Amino acid sequence: WEMRDSFTTVEGASMVLTLGDLEDGKARERLSSAWFITVSLGPRDQDKDAVRFMLEGSDDRESWTVVGGSGYVHWFGRAFPTSNLISVPRARGSRMGVDAHIPAIHWFHYYGHLIMFSLGLTVSTLLCLARRQTLAVQVIKVGLCVQAVESLVMAGFFLIQENVDLNDHP
Repeated sequence: WEMRDSFTTVEGASMVLTLGDLEDGKARERLSSAWFITVSLGPRDQDKDAVRFMLEGSDDRESWTVVGGSGYVHWFGRAFPTSNLISVPRARGSRMGVDAHIPAIHWFHYYGHLIMFSLGLTVSTLLCLARRQTLAVQVIKVGLCVQAVESLVMAGFFLIQENVDLNDHP
């Protein structure tokens, strides 16, 4: 897709990117979840690389809203922008993507957990209606045990992921 009438202005440490309209007029929907930055070309420009930033958006250049950042924290199926340090490529002129999409493992934990819980309740309700209460209780117990194990495994995974992220930026 093509964007018309886009330009940047730089003042000190701030850069304003003015976006024109997309050909189909849907810029807002398409520009909300990922973008990329390009590392400076000059060998002496490493100190100008964006290693921590917040991305703000405005329709009127008066009131600004945070719409992105150099990092993201995922919480209950939503991505919240942060100004965490990022690992910028050392090769001059290389591109680095910044993606706010929720990783599949987070999606599985947040939504898969809810789906498993709902499925267990539905099956146990149907068993109760069929006068199979003992089996319904067993289904609930197994469902809760599966959820507990999944939560412990995911907690371990998230702790490891957080430690890896912290070790990337001492």
